Amino acid sequence: MFQGMAEFTLFVIPGSTLLISTILTVFSSLIRYLPSETPGPLCGYRERELVNLRGDGTGELKEWDRVYDYAYCNDLGNPDRDPKYARPVLGGSVEYPYPRRGRTGRPPSETGFQDVFDLYEGSEFPTPQVIKEDKSAWRTDKEFAREMLAGPNPVFNRRLKEFPPESKLDPEVYGNQNSSITKEHIENHLDGLTINKALEKKRLFILDHHDTLMPYLRINTTSTKTYALRTVLFLKDDGTLKPLAIELSLPHPDGDKFGAVSKVYTPAEHGVEGSIWQLAKAYAAVNDSGYHQLLSHWLNTHAVIEPFVIATNRQLSVLHPINKLLDPHFRDTMNINALARQILINAGGVVESTVYPSK
Repeated sequence: MFQGMAEFTLFVIPGSTLLISTILTVFSSLIRYLPSETPGPLCGYRERELVNLRGDGTGELKEWDRVYDYAYCNDLGNPDRDPKYARPVLGGSVEYPYPRRGRTGRPPSETGFQDVFDLYEGSEFPTPQVIKEDKSAWRTDKEFAREMLAGPNPVFNRRLKEFPPESKLDPEVYGNQNSSITKEHIENHLDGLTINKALEKKRLFILDHHDTLMPYLRINTTSTKTYALRTVLFLKDDGTLKPLAIELSLPHPDGDKFGAVSKVYTPAEHGVEGSIWQLAKAYAAVNDSGYHQLLSHWLNTHAVIEPFVIATNRQLSVLHPINKLLDPHFRDTMNINALARQILINAGGVVESTVYPSK
């Protein structure tokens, strides 16, 4: 027996993958070994287990199969259901070089506000503080700015260093994409400061999703509007932010080289202007939430980590200490990712039905 191990007996079929898996599982639950330190009798089992986990790249895999292999994200669309659900394969091409997912073997495709309030009134759910005393408090500019920092995507809000904001998109391809926000839009709301003084005192901030979204708006098929967007905010003396202007932009109807068609909206409380300002804030919030959902969360978290889950299981035996270190962080990641590709980011899924309407 190995040093420090109690004697035990295994009743399994000799030579089977179950035998290999069982032996390594028992030993890995007791002690971990680097490859160079693995006891001789376990070395063969260790190598054969990794071969089993890597698979041979063929056949359709089920959830219970212990195989970790790479594939492209070719399961977002479903053109067999309807041509409108056709979507490009992500990964493996010059246009879409990444991400990777775990291979499954799937063949390629041939309410109203009162309803929300009713969730809390007379139920076990606690009423959110923001609407506890005033059901319209969520509509205020103060709450809009607060949620920008307290919401799901707070780190994208950055200090504004030049005015007007400039685009980093290639002007040869996209034309003039610089902001159309002017000093006349905001200078009367800077608590007596000029724009240059506000920049110098580090009091101007921007939530800028313009360059991220503009290249994709040309291919968006929705008849509703999805905008590229900039929101400029001012840091007040009390440490809170207030929105100064929201710029909504669309590609020029005559082609990308003509730049953007932009409209700038400024705070208003009453009448038509007040309603339009509320809509502009709604677009800003939805854009920010959509960026978080698709990029910060799915792409830069879930999709990025899946190849590491696959590589760990293909290259590091369960006896390896690094495998043990990473395993809790990888738990259920591949299952969650597969589910997201089926109902969240797939053709006609939640994101296309709500955040960025249509294809």
